[in-house]
Amino acid sequence: MNYKSRHFHSIIVHVTTAFALLAAISFYCWSMDITFLMMKASEWRLLTLISLFVLFLSSFPAAVSGVFETNKMYPVWHKTHKIKLTLSVLIFVLSLIEIVAILKLYDGVLLGLSVYFINNIIVLMLSYYGLKITLGRQSFAKTSYTPDFFNKEKPYDILDEVRGYIKEKPKRVDFFDLGEE
Repeated sequence: MNYKSRHFHSIIVHVTTAFALLAAISFYCWSMDITFLMMKASEWRLLTLISLFVLFLSSFPAAVSGVFETNKMYPVWHKTHKIKLTLSVLIFVLSLIEIVAILKLYDGVLLGLSVYFINNIIVLMLSYYGLKITLGRQSFAKTSYTPDFFNKEKPYDILDEVRGYIKEKPKRVDFFDLGEE
């Protein structure tokens, strides 16, 4: 296969983002007893639980891959990396608490506030700081990325590594090969 390997962290964070939003939507439909597409409250509750479970499961590898893809430069981590790690741990723990609350049939304002707003605010902040790290030059602020020059034996700057691929035509990998170029 002639394609570049995919960046695992960039892939898995999309799952976390999508399921935080899906959990909020399905929780709303469950709490308002909305019937839509033959789904009633019990199905919405199940979809909320599944969404939170996937959010819980995906947040761990997203956090771990984010840590390991910073090239183990812990002593020189920028504050943005530390904020992202804190938020990742928070979404991991919070989604587990929400799952337990739903399974125990807790139906309070705090649960709704958490699923509707807190999860999505955390995901939004994770997205903001992730983009600030990687695309800082395209935003109003400068990038918070710091090359791993801490490693004196083999300094590593991912921006130098990817610079050679900028003009390369994007490649597509699909489950089905449709014969497209």
